Amino acid sequence: MENLLAELTIDILSRLPVKTIFHCKRVCKKWRNLVLGSFFVNLGLSRSPTTSLIVHQVNQNLMDPGTLKWVEIEDKVDHHHLHYDSLMSLNLNRVPIFQISRISLKGSVNGLTCLRHYSTEHDDTYICNPVTREILILPPPQCNKHCITIIVYGFGVSSLTREYKAVRTLNRKIPLLNGDKSKYQPEAEVYTLGTGQWRSLALPTLTTVNVDGRECYTIRTLINPPSMEDLPVELMIDILSRLPVRTIIHCKLVCKKWRNLVSDSSFVNLHLFRSSHATGLIIHQNVIYLRDSGFLKWVEIEDKADHHHLHHEKIIDLNTIPVFQNSHISQMGSVNGLICLWQSSPGHDNTYICNPITREILILPTPPQYHDHCSIEFAYGFGVSSLTGVYKVVRTLNRKIPLNGNKFKMVSEAEVYTLGTGQWRTLGGVPRWLYESDVGAVLNDRCHWILYDYEDATERICTFDLNTETFQLFPSPPFDATEEVVDHVQSLAVLKGCLCISNGNHAQFTIWVMKEYGIKKSWHKETVVTKEAFNPSRQQPYWYTIYLVEGLKDGTIFLMTGELWAFYPTSDTIEEIDTCYGLASVLAYRPSFLKLQNFESERVHML
Repeated sequence: MENLLAELTIDILSRLPVKTIFHCKRVCKKWRNLVLGSFFVNLGLSRSPTTSLIVHQVNQNLMDPGTLKWVEIEDKVDHHHLHYDSLMSLNLNRVPIFQISRISLKGSVNGLTCLRHYSTEHDDTYICNPVTREILILPPPQCNKHCITIIVYGFGVSSLTREYKAVRTLNRKIPLLNGDKSKYQPEAEVYTLGTGQWRSLALPTLTTVNVDGRECYTIRTLINPPSMEDLPVELMIDILSRLPVRTIIHCKLVCKKWRNLVSDSSFVNLHLFRSSHATGLIIHQNVIYLRDSGFLKWVEIEDKADHHHLHHEKIIDLNTIPVFQNSHISQMGSVNGLICLWQSSPGHDNTYICNPITREILILPTPPQYHDHCSIEFAYGFGVSSLTGVYKVVRTLNRKIPLNGNKFKMVSEAEVYTLGTGQWRTLGGVPRWLYESDVGAVLNDRCHWILYDYEDATERICTFDLNTETFQLFPSPPFDATEEVVDHVQSLAVLKGCLCISNGNHAQFTIWVMKEYGIKKSWHKETVVTKEAFNPSRQQPYWYTIYLVEGLKDGTIFLMTGELWAFYPTSDTIEEIDTCYGLASVLAYRPSFLKLQNFESERVHML
């Protein structure tokens, strides 16, 4: 709970029983300050039970101030139960100003009690809170007690101004001119807490009050200060959508109403819109064994202009999921908090969509182009159309077609799956081969890949349009002869909204950035990283497997080489990030609360 926002902690504490809150004050200084804050007090008042009693118990000795006892009532339809707690009670004999005096209870509201100390020498009024152990001493009233015969008290709070007021009516004895006769003049005086003085109120008449020595009072008046429960649903969604993802996850556990709001499509879409510039990573961590499914680790990035901070935690162990056990799993793309996973072990060619936040996994049907022994190379793309909101998985595969004798030819084909349709569709042949197991970089409704065979091609990048479902060549950087390298050292990524490509060799690698999408002349050589940029105490990465992952506001660029590295352009240095080890793949990731169960005709399982 230390990581929760103060407002959420207050909301949770305010739902606890009073005695539990009393103990919570002693847990830590932070909780004590929260419980004593005005926001918590008002929220706690609106949620506290209305059925309880305050009992002023006195002995037969008239000069005994007595004890205030709190009686909590368990009020049910078919029964009730009284519980007296000495911890929440107050022995007035231990209060110096009350010792050897007569105290009477005159009213109670919102946990405050009004007490009167009356004797031949005293006519004092006090406001006491037995729970906080505080006593407020009111100044002496304006009326002379020796001229008063009857006093009736009232104590309450205004629901409009929230001012607490003590009022008392009295009969003042006024002597007449003719003899010893006198008359009684009804008057009243009021004290507003916080003003420091009584004010006189004139009464036109005074209703006769029969005082028999026994007075009854209501224990508390319930007021209903505004709370989040009273807010319109639209405003609640607006507030929750602005919170950090981890806080929203905790909010789902507060009550059923909040859980339903977070699952509502309007909340999901609003949260996606507001987190469009959020930065994060999803790491698929494998151990040594090829049949180890590994686990997913979420890295939340606090991305500021002058610094950044990484917070990571393991969120899903894939080995505990039956469909993933004893198989090889690869990350093939991520969009809007959904992750595309590919199960590529012998005997398996399955594709899954997973949302780690909602703990759901969608199992796609077996593709029509499944060939366990013939298919040799796959390239995946996973994205969403900004026009239709439709999510699609596209993959290309190169497979061998046997000819006469031992000869064969290579054929590149493509197939696409639209979430919610329940079936794959074959798109036919692909004009160019793409990298094996390559993950398409998605930008502007297109998936982008590096070409495998580009010798006779005019460009080195191929795209797939998610709307038209067509492949076409795309402008690539103007590599010159000095930068010619073998094909498998290049990779594509989207950094800070721009398409980027890394191009490396055994001594260095270059990062190119397309400043204006689709314009070949806008390709700009952003930086050149050499071996000297690495911290000498760190092991240098293997240059032929460098992948760009994410770019931050402070200029930091994350690189993937089987391990995670951070390149700092300002100091021209590279350091290893201790968030993963061994075999791992890293993708840019933006968590969401998109529910896979909303896609019809799909097999969705809870993790």
